[in-house]
Amino acid sequence: MEHIYLNQQSDVPLYLQLKENLREQIRAGVWQVGERLPSEQALHEQLAVSRATVRQALAELEREGYLSREHGRGTFVSKPKIAMRLSSVYSFTLDIEAKGMQAETRIVLFEYVIRRPEISALLGVSEHEPLIKLVRLRLADQEPIMLETTYLPEQLVPGLSEHDVATNSLYSILEQRYGMQPTSALESFEPILTDEFAAKMLGVPQGAPALYVERLGSLGDGRKVELTQSIVRGDRCRYFVELS
Repeated sequence: MEHIYLNQQSDVPLYLQLKENLREQIRAGVWQVGERLPSEQALHEQLAVSRATVRQALAELEREGYLSREHGRGTFVSKPKIAMRLSSVYSFTLDIEAKGMQAETRIVLFEYVIRRPEISALLGVSEHEPLIKLVRLRLADQEPIMLETTYLPEQLVPGLSEHDVATNSLYSILEQRYGMQPTSALESFEPILTDEFAAKMLGVPQGAPALYVERLGSLGDGRKVELTQSIVRGDRCRYFVELS
């Protein structure tokens, strides 16, 4: 472990100083993914701070996804979470590839459905109008990251096939084939626990923490073009938005 300097005279709490020091060391590669950190007792003795201070610093790093604790084994450096930017026009593939990772999409389900009153109401179409339901598993470097269920009004995308969405970005299809480009989106977020199906698809235990993200995309004329409901792994992703 590189030297950690804690300023006892600073107004910044010691646990926060320790947390920032450890986080910077993790980001700099001083601590590698899977490497075990010194115990609470060892850090307490080396840094001359209380165990409560050490415990709080480690707990916050664990909450932010930098560390994971294994009962009886210790505290280990976790794989960094993937930062997902919120924007009006979002592409999972472009976002993941921009981070130097390999994006992959697997089609789980492609079907036509009717009589989905709540979905149809959000999309502004009659419940008797057919909808395309598309379920996709999104992966980064072959690791499942999110499970997406997208609904599209069939009248806006006539002839859309499973092969189309398996080989092309949905937004590129909308723009290049149908001349439509979503210009705005309304998104909502809710913490959830994964059900049996989502857990199986994402490769996590049932009841694992996740984030439910609902996105309603609109065209420039106000028509609703897509409703996407995503279940995102809480241990692998975090969202951020840039304000100006």
